[in-house]
Amino acid sequence: MRITVANLKGGVGKTTTSVMLALGFAKHGRTLLIDADPKQSSALEWAGLADDWPLNCSVVAISGKGLAQRAASLVDDYEHVIIDCGAKSSLETRQALMVTDQLIVPASPRALDIVEIPTTFTLAAEIDAVSPVDAVVLLTQVRAATRSSVDVRAVLLERDIPTLRSQVRLREAFAGAYGTVPDSLMDYDDVLTELIGGEKDGR
Repeated sequence: MRITVANLKGGVGKTTTSVMLALGFAKHGRTLLIDADPKQSSALEWAGLADDWPLNCSVVAISGKGLAQRAASLVDDYEHVIIDCGAKSSLETRQALMVTDQLIVPASPRALDIVEIPTTFTLAAEIDAVSPVDAVVLLTQVRAATRSSVDVRAVLLERDIPTLRSQVRLREAFAGAYGTVPDSLMDYDDVLTELIGGEKDGR
């Protein structure tokens, strides 16, 4: 699979999602994780800190106007490609979508995050006109024992915005995973399974 992880709003778990998915896909084949965040390079730093980072999961930093061209020269050597785009990085997001066919938009179930989602989907729709992209929301930072995710799912369904059925809970384990290769991908195991199976709400 070739996946871009992006949301023009920050603080929604894009890098955690990118790294966890890359680690998951690496169990199924040679994987490339591209850090396309020119300001932080968090995914690249994460991998560099992890002593046991898998050998079949390569990580490179590529950003700017040449992202699509440089990525295109690499992706055919891998079974799976994940591109982690930073917040407000519309240039990198556009470039990434030119070489991937799946956009995952992480979003926490808060009103502000939901309001921003259509902006990212509009950008994806512009690219889809020339290079097919399947966009879908992944709810992240979901608090246990609350109705927030249920209510947000209803809003997204009403607006015909595709949403993965699996979701990622707000857990300390994710915050503590930075710089490590966790023994378990936790909620991202379900996300991975769903992506491979192709099931989502709103479709």
